[in-house]
Amino acid sequence: MSLEQKGAQHQEVVDKFHDPLATYAMSVRDYTLRPTVVAAAIVVTLPNVVDAKGRFYSIIAKGNVSNTLTVTIQDNDESEDWEGDIVLFASGQGQLFYSDGLKWMLRTFADITVLDINKLNGQIYSNRSDTDFTILKI
Repeated sequence: MSLEQKGAQHQEVVDKFHDPLATYAMSVRDYTLRPTVVAAAIVVTLPNVVDAKGRFYSIIAKGNVSNTLTVTIQDNDESEDWEGDIVLFASGQGQLFYSDGLKWMLRTFADITVLDINKLNGQIYSNRSDTDFTILKI
């Protein structure tokens, strides 16, 4: 089964990596971004949450990022319960985004390395505490 409607985009080449130097609006095929700030703070806008359903996006600040030259990550004001714009203020900081079609789910890369990930009956779930669960159906 294809993520794209009826496999219509099966011949398209996925954009594997982008290194934007200025404000950038992501497409659904921009899975990996490594923004570098040149002269002014930049804003990265995620693709529409509905169009990105079932996909992961990695954004990590690459270079020249500081408290005054930041990378701000925003949604398109359509995500359920958006937790607020994410501001990266140091090189190496980043977020992993997952769209369930209604909401962007966020994880920092530090969180991912300590997750207790288990596979059971086609589900992968992370259990950091008794109350925090992230479930992905595969």
